Amino acid sequence: MSRFLRVLRAGAGWAVFDEKGDRVTDVFHRFDAAKRQRARLEAGLRPAKSQIRPCMTCGDRFASEGVHNRMCGRCRALGGDMGATAGPAVRGRPVRRGLS
Repeated sequence: MSRFLRVLRAGAGWAVFDEKGDRVTDVFHRFDAAKRQRARLEAGLRPAKSQIRPCMTCGDRFASEGVHNRMCGRCRALGGDMGATAGPAVRGRPVRRGLS
């Protein structure tokens, strides 16, 4: 039996809904995680197991979306900002810009 499943907004996240509009998964923070869950359900596989896990960065326990989700939302947000504000890592002497 094939089910019609779609990924829709659910509060501040994303979830998979069936043809009747009933939510059939937990709410995911990322759209791609909800899409992967939909694909698993459509293929007849069991959903990825979400559980409480320790964050690999800070150690705080959080509700993980599955084995692919190892950082809490706070650390993920801080990590995303680091690339925009942190300068390049430089070893040795500084890089000279312009003509030498």
